[in-house]
Amino acid sequence: EALEGMHDKWAQRALELAKKNGGIYNKAAQFVATLQAGAGDKVIPKQYIETLRVLTDKAPHQHIDVMRPLFQAEFGKEAEEVFASIDPEPIAAASLAQVHIATTKEGRKVAVKLQYPHLQDQLASDFTVFHMLGSQIKPGGFDLTWVVKDFREALTMELDFRGEAKNAQQTKANFSHRPYVAVPDVVEELTTARVLTMEYVEGMARCNDPVALKKLGFDPLDVATKLSDTFAEMLFCTGFLHGDPHAGNVYARKGADGKAEIVVLDHGLYHPVDEKLRRDLCAFVLACATRDSRRMHELGQQFAGPLHHYFPLILSPWFIFGSRLRAEDIQAAREKRMPPGVDLKEIGKFLVNLHDSSGNILGVLHSMGYTRGLLQSANFPEKLRLRSMVKFAALGLYRGEGGRMSAGAQIQLHLCLLYVELLAVLIAVLSVVARALQHPAGKMAALAIAGAAVAWVGGRLWEERSHFADALQMHAFQVM
Repeated sequence: EALEGMHDKWAQRALELAKKNGGIYNKAAQFVATLQAGAGDKVIPKQYIETLRVLTDKAPHQHIDVMRPLFQAEFGKEAEEVFASIDPEPIAAASLAQVHIATTKEGRKVAVKLQYPHLQDQLASDFTVFHMLGSQIKPGGFDLTWVVKDFREALTMELDFRGEAKNAQQTKANFSHRPYVAVPDVVEELTTARVLTMEYVEGMARCNDPVALKKLGFDPLDVATKLSDTFAEMLFCTGFLHGDPHAGNVYARKGADGKAEIVVLDHGLYHPVDEKLRRDLCAFVLACATRDSRRMHELGQQFAGPLHHYFPLILSPWFIFGSRLRAEDIQAAREKRMPPGVDLKEIGKFLVNLHDSSGNILGVLHSMGYTRGLLQSANFPEKLRLRSMVKFAALGLYRGEGGRMSAGAQIQLHLCLLYVELLAVLIAVLSVVARALQHPAGKMAALAIAGAAVAWVGGRLWEERSHFADALQMHAFQVM
């Protein structure tokens, strides 16, 4: 209880600090609030996650009178000359800007994102402090000031809303074939470096709020599946990855067909993934799913250097079965301590290797952490998340012209999906067997569970036979 009380106290202190200082402090708090990503409150106590979550879209906002000089600076006009009307109360506020509902001179309802007027001056001083602290903190002797430098570069890109407008338009084009993905239209003539005007989207609900989703008539599992598919395709197929997919930037709404659409907002930060990294990540996910240890080792060395054994676990804890971890490594993980033989110097090498590798792997992991945390908060099963990853990794690696996959590639995809099913069974069986062995009749119970698991696996193989048969028949027809 004392520990819980301490977490409550310091989580509230952290929130107050972020609210008071704003800008970069709010940004850091947002990241902490989404760091569940598989580890949950074993790494980040739930008090911090729940307390800081408010900053994803309800950060402290500025009075409209404070924001008015922005219109003169950007358009040379007063707000009422630019828009027919603008609501003085913002509908959302985050680390860099707040959003108001407005009506254009033509009568169109829009959402106007206004950057805080003095933000750029404030960030300059904040980053000076961060850089000074970073230069003095050298874990394992490694200079990690590049973390502050990279953060500054990313934030600088977010401060130019014209770049955000281009990112939104590119993502909209990338997903034009997916009717369940919605990106609001940009109103270009009312967009500048510090003012972004977009189509206003009504009737939205957070993707991790089952009560709100059910009120709209949606199945929360269907929404989470579409969300998972969207960001898996974004990474493995388009190579243009949203860098800030927390709960305040991804919503669901009712589409024209009455079904759920995923609305993707805030396109200020994107991680371009070069073609080699994109294909290597696709191959790595498929290798992890099929427990291809040789390929995992080869690509893992490329991604993570000396700590390549642990890289699969960053993608999913279920990939532990192909990562050649020792019993003492797993025991160390259970006890929340560093694995034997790994010290701060090794961690430094790991981070430096990720930073120096080509293709922006750190940006990819940053975005995947956000998405995974969001899906976990929506209680999305890990098996279904892996199915999304495997499906789009296979599509990203094997698709041909027109986005189609050959019969051989389809067989490979079905095999990978079957391996995901087997992983799910293995996880479930080991968990139940471990509990059963704690009881006097545990051995008999464990044998019965193992027998049932074998029968289930046989049933799954039998169900999948039609997929293999169809794909093989298609392949034979193509050869003829």
